[in-house]
Amino acid sequence: IARIDQRLPSSFWRQFVASGVSNVGDGMVHAAAPLLTLTLTNDERLIAGVSFCAAIPWLVLSLPAGVYIDRFDRRKLMIAANVIRAVLFGLIAFSAATGTLSIWIFMAILIGVGCCEVIFDMSAQAFLPQIVPDHLLEKANGRLSSLELITNTFIGLPLGAWAFVLAIGVPFGVNAASFALATLLVA
Repeated sequence: IARIDQRLPSSFWRQFVASGVSNVGDGMVHAAAPLLTLTLTNDERLIAGVSFCAAIPWLVLSLPAGVYIDRFDRRKLMIAANVIRAVLFGLIAFSAATGTLSIWIFMAILIGVGCCEVIFDMSAQAFLPQIVPDHLLEKANGRLSSLELITNTFIGLPLGAWAFVLAIGVPFGVNAASFALATLLVA
């Protein structure tokens, strides 16, 4: 019986590190975004609107994005989505730090970020079979899912809250940098 190589390829590990880095940044923003929202408004409807703006792209774009992703180079889509997210989070960081961010601009940027997140996440899931042999897909998916949970929830959330206390724009700037680094790793 021939032994099947059980090691994940180096391309997977680059994707793994990119995912870990960007998920730490995402976790930081998950903690910091509600705190930033409270500095921008005390209107409960607008506070709820921020969550709505972050989630609506998943409802609206999931099906059309799947069709689009099947027709184009997934790696290029992932790179483009991360570049745009890095710019958008950099804009949030700068605007928050300078006090020029309004709740409406924040909500609009979050819609843009959400659109990029849909494209990136769906592309990354569809890209995995291109970089991992079929017999290792379950192992690769398990590692990526565990990494996402750990970095997003257990590392990113507390870091984001503490970074926000230090300086209002820091968690968003770190997230921008995490997307830039993740882009380099995917490229």
